[in-house]
Amino acid sequence: MIVSGVFQYFHEKEILEFIKNAKDIFENAELIFDATNKFGIRYSNIYVKRTGNKSALMHFYIENPKEFAKKAEYQLIECRGFYKDALEMLSKKLSLYTKISMKIADKRNNAMILHLKL
Repeated sequence: MIVSGVFQYFHEKEILEFIKNAKDIFENAELIFDATNKFGIRYSNIYVKRTGNKSALMHFYIENPKEFAKKAEYQLIECRGFYKDALEMLSKKLSLYTKISMKIADKRNNAMILHLKL
């Protein structure tokens, strides 16, 4: 299952419940989703608040992918930087500032992609 750009809008308890239900329904499934850390959520919510749309605030973040996988009772297959592939594909089209920002976000797990096995 791929869940892209969704989990951030929910609370951890709701996501853990979703994962548990998915595990009960699907056998030998894998889950791939994007996440951010606490700093990334704060930073993103600054921009969301500027739009005036308070119903779009983000709540869910992961500080430690291994701990989250353990809490969800899943096996962590991979955690990688969110921008890794985009940096490789778009490198010549991006400004220096954008490249640096993306590399820092990946290095600090401000944005990441997690791959879990149920």
